[in-house]
Amino acid sequence: MSGDGLYIFSETIPNWIMALSAMAAVVVFWWRKQDKRELAAQKEEDILSGVNAVWVKAEVSNSEQPKWGVVVTNEHRIPVTNVRIECSGNRHSSELIHPNVQKGQHFFESLPQIDRGRSWALPTTNFTSREFITGSQKYETKTLSFSYLGKPYQKQIVEEQKFTD
Repeated sequence: MSGDGLYIFSETIPNWIMALSAMAAVVVFWWRKQDKRELAAQKEEDILSGVNAVWVKAEVSNSEQPKWGVVVTNEHRIPVTNVRIECSGNRHSSELIHPNVQKGQHFFESLPQIDRGRSWALPTTNFTSREFITGSQKYETKTLSFSYLGKPYQKQIVEEQKFTD
């Protein structure tokens, strides 16, 4: 091999290989970072979609008349805390606030008058049927905020989300 050939073989080619390796490492790093962002966004979306609130007219056990109120659904294994729902329809309160909601569906009756300082009854799971209140501006849930595993979440409730059950 001539001097130039030896120089190209011993210096230039390894430098190009190192440069390509570094470039490949940057691409892999960027790709994995993007994957982590997408996974975090998907996890947050799953958490938000696991909690919902909608106005219903429900048949509650031990009651002759159907009751108006909000059904809060928690599909997570553990309770959500600091639940706050901005809604219209309750004469005395535009917010339903509750410290925690266990897994399942919980009915909060809208009280016609303030009872013991509350405008919403304590939640019950003892309801047999429900009729969704749709297309009503008077009975509408607007925003839902809660904490899950110590992290706060908030979402706007839109019509198509109200009917997922």
